[in-house]
Amino acid sequence: MPALCPAPAWVAAVALCTLLAAAAVGLWTLLSWPGRRRRASDDNGAAARLPPGSFGWPVVGETLDFVSCAYSSRPEAFVDKRRLL
Repeated sequence: MPALCPAPAWVAAVALCTLLAAAAVGLWTLLSWPGRRRRASDDNGAAARLPPGSFGWPVVGETLDFVSCAYSSRPEAFVDKRRLL
């Protein structure tokens, strides 16, 4: 059985940088989340008025819905549904 060659030093450096970047993004997300929720309300504590719509996955969900309507018998249903919101 042939011996495996050790990975070059740059592979370990790239892996470490990727891990540190992922940890930094995760920490930033956790620390900034409460601030976002506070900004979503008015000064008197009432919830902010948001436009009607979905809080789902905007790009993936809307794209899948658009493609499914495009192949249906009535493709304009995608626009009609959003116009009623």
